[in-house]
Amino acid sequence: MKFVVLDRESTTERKVRYICTDCPEFKLYIPQSSLPNPWPDRIQIRFDPDPTKLQSYPSKISCLIKRAGLHSKTVHYFPDGDPKTWLIGEPYIPFSLLPEEPPSELSLIVSWT
Repeated sequence: MKFVVLDRESTTERKVRYICTDCPEFKLYIPQSSLPNPWPDRIQIRFDPDPTKLQSYPSKISCLIKRAGLHSKTVHYFPDGDPKTWLIGEPYIPFSLLPEEPPSELSLIVSWT
């Protein structure tokens, strides 16, 4: 399981953008409606390649993400389920944050204090 920290970088009309402090290529968009008000300045992300562990970690947001495609430096994932109910945007996760063989599914767990 991988653990990374992201800092709030900017906002759009409906989403808050977070950027990874150790790997700036990794950004995550979270709908404002999925976050408390005021929005957290820092969030923690855990990736677990075992989808059965989705509920095993304390979290504020947890979802199953599925691989959509491989790119030169990242793997494109999308949340499982109806896009209207997604709690996060579609992440492009750098290879450096994933196992050598990027899993087809990951548990993505978001927490903050």
